[in-house]
Amino acid sequence: MLTFKGHTNEKNFVDLSVVDGFITCGSETNEVFAYYRPLPIPIASHKFWSIDPISGKYTENESNQFVSSVCWRQKSNMVFLRQEKTRGGSEGGLTLLATSFCQAIIYLPYLG
Repeated sequence: MLTFKGHTNEKNFVDLSVVDGFITCGSETNEVFAYYRPLPIPIASHKFWSIDPISGKYTENESNQFVSSVCWRQKSNMVFLRQEKTRGGSEGGLTLLATSFCQAIIYLPYLG
């Protein structure tokens, strides 16, 4: 049995998705992690930052968001992510990342 280390899944359910031996999963730290099946540590990760509405500057995850679900786009190098707030409700957003995990390509707000 192999235990994957790096992501946090203690209080909220975070999803995972598998394609061709690559595993992506969300984390309560508002990050997405990518693993390759034989390795117990992440091969890549991406942290989402919050934007302070007053200063417009990026901050740590003060909004209490987490990546709750992930899904590989079929026949593509893209991963869809769903972010939610930890304190109830269904506020959040959908994000599409390239598997290079270096930048968010599109962000779609989701309320409801």
